[in-house]
Amino acid sequence: MRNKGYMSKLLISMLENSKKKSMPFVFLTPINPKIYRKFGFEYFSNIEYYNFSIEELADFKFPKDNYSYIEINEENKNLYLDDLIKIYNFNMKDNFCLFRKR
Repeated sequence: MRNKGYMSKLLISMLENSKKKSMPFVFLTPINPKIYRKFGFEYFSNIEYYNFSIEELADFKFPKDNYSYIEINEENKNLYLDDLIKIYNFNMKDNFCLFRKR
């Protein structure tokens, strides 16, 4: 059953289906991330759950200069997805999860 391309065909079909459904992201957590690079996946994060309180957000300090703050919402999210992907892939390249933009 191995080396017959079944999983590649399944993955390609799933990616095509997610594109037809206009899904902007596809996530997976493989045992060997290198296998999925040929399909366009990259490192994203090894953290499965993010937990922080409103108080922690309230105490967040922005740098004094040379920054801008942009709220990303449903109306403008497509303008910033590529930037977010680049930031995550750069900062999480040594971690386990992979990320692909559709």
